[in-house]
Amino acid sequence: MQVNFALLKKEYSLNYELEEEAFNMNQSGTITNIPVYVLIDTYEFLDYCDKLRTQINDNEKSRRLVDRAKKLSSTLIDYQIPSIEILGGSIKDAVDIFSRVNSKGITISPDWMLSALTSSEADDFNLGDLLGNLISDLAEYNFERIGRDILVQCISNCFGKVYFDQRIEELAKRKDFKEVTYKSIEAIKKAIRFLFEEVLVIDRRLLPYNSQLIFLSYFFIEIESPNDNQKRKLKEWFWTTYSNYFTIYSLSKIRHAFEQFKRFAKNESDNPLYYDKPNQKFSIADLPNSVNVKSVRSTTFVLFLLNYSNDFKSVVSSEIDSLKVSYLFGRNNSHANSFPLIEHINKWDERFLFGSIKRNDMSIVFKDKNFASYSELFFLNNEMVDIYNSTLEEKEKEDKILEIRLNLIESAERKFVKKFGITYDD
Repeated sequence: MQVNFALLKKEYSLNYELEEEAFNMNQSGTITNIPVYVLIDTYEFLDYCDKLRTQINDNEKSRRLVDRAKKLSSTLIDYQIPSIEILGGSIKDAVDIFSRVNSKGITISPDWMLSALTSSEADDFNLGDLLGNLISDLAEYNFERIGRDILVQCISNCFGKVYFDQRIEELAKRKDFKEVTYKSIEAIKKAIRFLFEEVLVIDRRLLPYNSQLIFLSYFFIEIESPNDNQKRKLKEWFWTTYSNYFTIYSLSKIRHAFEQFKRFAKNESDNPLYYDKPNQKFSIADLPNSVNVKSVRSTTFVLFLLNYSNDFKSVVSSEIDSLKVSYLFGRNNSHANSFPLIEHINKWDERFLFGSIKRNDMSIVFKDKNFASYSELFFLNNEMVDIYNSTLEEKEKEDKILEIRLNLIESAERKFVKKFGITYDD
């Protein structure tokens, strides 16, 4: 077959810069920027080497670059790719075979395997496309970076069995797989909207546990529109995050926790919480030294501050842009210094000096004439104002103010978690 090099040059513009030793997409480079397709064609490559020697007067440099090009060409041409030709068989057979021969290669993700086993041209069903569209829709809630594996776990759980007990192959065989999957995707959207609007998980990073989304997805399969009492119970269940609810239990206990949650979703129980022992008490986890969204306790702390500043009221997702974390003093990343805020779409929080507050300097609030109207919601008080206006050294001012603020927050937290039967240790 005759190779159309003009077309290759136009459509396939990957090159290798010999001097920088790096690939690039620059079509019109210097003589040292060699198109990759030239490297694998013997005659084109020989012509290129002649041009390289002619256009570079420095013999040592041209020799070094030619040797570098030869080494790269040889690597590409001599690289062996193993292949196994299999005649006949189904998609399931292909997945099984690939899983075995690829045991030390690239891991097959659950969504890829499930998609391969269930895709159908007859009814235009493609799980991969459905997940891609779902992720795009979740951008409205700042959840577009959620892992596809978590979404597959949500779908698995929607079949009524805890996700880690579900086998991909068994799910794919179910006659109701497609029907339940469509319902699951809508349930996931409702679950994330609930998290966003009711408990202010306004960013994927603020979700303490993936299991919370996984469990909630099942709830919205059973209950499309929860009533006020069910919402209240779900919020109470969510705030047990303070006790590390999903990590203090073993997998066997998580199964029991899901069964209890299922009874609640089916209106067979008024309580979504599972207790391992009669009269069990949950305890609050220790607070890390600094804000870290990878820490469940730290994430819960930020969520508490957000909800407290909003008087624990729900929000409308279409009016919220994103999460903004500012600091009272500089970049001190301590919990007492953090100031999480809800950024509204095209609207500044009118409680503050309009447009004056910088991300790393919230201390201007101490000069705000409206300070009294919002200070308590953000754990600020007049004692801090007096300290801020005093003649103390700046570092001493900051330390005293942050100590007072942390005490105020911990006192409010203690009162808050007590409502859920969670003990707060000093």
